[in-house]
Amino acid sequence: MPLSGRRLTASRGLMVELRLEAFTSPWAHGDGETRGYRVVDPDGRVWRDDDLDEVGVHVLRVVGASHRSNELQGDGFAPGEPVVLMPEPDNPHDPWALAVLDLALRAQAGYVPATRSRALVEEMVHRPLHALVLAEHRVRGERVGLRLAASFAPLLALSAT
Repeated sequence: MPLSGRRLTASRGLMVELRLEAFTSPWAHGDGETRGYRVVDPDGRVWRDDDLDEVGVHVLRVVGASHRSNELQGDGFAPGEPVVLMPEPDNPHDPWALAVLDLALRAQAGYVPATRSRALVEEMVHRPLHALVLAEHRVRGERVGLRLAASFAPLLALSAT
């Protein structure tokens, strides 16, 4: 799903218009590359994850992806694709577990880190959480990790400008 130039929305008072910009770079944590989208303001300044979090766009890494390498290769986990964040209250390891699934609910990429999942699950009782794959990490041509953008507001504006 090509998203370059699309406006990004947030769930808290955003004073500047943010856009998605395609990028590719060496992966900072090993061999391979990171590609997908980063968030920029009208001046082209790249927004840090902490800055986005303050306006209600949560940038989340997916944990446990190494246990699901076959599922992770599916088209539903490509950068720009919407994903479903589904609570697993019956999860025996963590009652606040938040699974990352493709839109068809057929494949699971992993989980939102436990340090972030509880607050998100608690808020999901009141309103839906929208999420998309922001970037992927690839090693030797295979997808090995994901970063997501999630917000309680629809993430993308309806039309590019």
